[in-house]
Amino acid sequence: MERHTKQAIIISVVILLVLCLGIGIAIKHQEIKWWYWWWEFKCKERSFKEGEALIHEYKQEKAVSFLIRILRDRSFDKYRPDISPLSSPGRSPLLRVQAVHSLQKLGDVRAVEPLIAALKDANKVVRWSVVAALGELGDRRALEPLIMALKHTEWGTRYFAAWALGELGDIRAVEPLIAALKDSNVDVRCYAAEALGKLGDRRAVGPLLKAIKEDKDSQFGHCEAVIALGQIGDRRALEPLKKEWKELIKGLDPNIRYDYESVLRDCIRKLESLPEGSE
Repeated sequence: MERHTKQAIIISVVILLVLCLGIGIAIKHQEIKWWYWWWEFKCKERSFKEGEALIHEYKQEKAVSFLIRILRDRSFDKYRPDISPLSSPGRSPLLRVQAVHSLQKLGDVRAVEPLIAALKDANKVVRWSVVAALGELGDRRALEPLIMALKHTEWGTRYFAAWALGELGDIRAVEPLIAALKDSNVDVRCYAAEALGKLGDRRAVGPLLKAIKEDKDSQFGHCEAVIALGQIGDRRALEPLKKEWKELIKGLDPNIRYDYESVLRDCIRKLESLPEGSE
C-alpha cells in the first residue's frame, strides 16, 4: 500500500511539472504572439514611435534577448502569413526586419554579434536592415563584416555597406571604399564617395578626382565626390577642379546644373581658404 502511495505521489509530481512546463510555454507563446501582432500592426502603420517607447518601458535586458532570439530563429517567420512580395512562399522576413530595427534603436552592444551573423540572411531586406543597424551602432567589430558586405553580389547590400562604413568612421575602410568608386552600380559609387568624405582621409583625393573626370554616368555622384573633396580639405584638389570646371558642367541636365555649380563653387571656396601646404 505504501509503495502504491509513493508511486501515486511521484506520478502526481511529474504531472504537475508537465503542467507547469506547458503553462510556461503557453505564456511565452502568448508573449511572442503579443509582440508579433503589435509589430505587424506598427508595420502596416509605418510608424514605430509608440513601439520604441514600449520597448524602453519593457526591461531592456529582456527585450534585447527576445529580439535576438527572433533574429536567430527562423521558426518565428510562421507567425505572419505570407502577404509580402519580399518574402519567400509561406514565410515573411517582416519580424526579423522589425527585430533589427528595434535592436538598432535600443543601441545595446550585445546585439552586434547577432547582427553580424544576420549579414548572411538570405533575404535582402533583412540584410539591408542589418547593415544599416551596424552602421548606426558604430561598433568597430562590424568593420570587417561590413567591408565584406561591400563586395556582396547584390547591389543593395553594397549600397548600405558603403553608407555604414562612413558612419563607422574607421580609416581602415578607406581602400575598400576607394575600390567601390568603380562599382558597377551608380548608387554604390555615390555612397562610397560620401563615405570617403566623412572619413576625411587624403588618400581618397586622387581617386575622387579621377572618378569625377571618368564617371560619365553619375551626375549626382559627381556632386557627392566634390562635396567629399571639400570635406577632406586637401589643396591638391583645387587646381584640377578649377581646370575641369567647364568640362564638368558640360552637358549637365539644366535642372541640376545650378546645384552642381553651387557645390563646385562652395568646394573651391573652401579649398582656397585653406593655408598653403594643406596637402
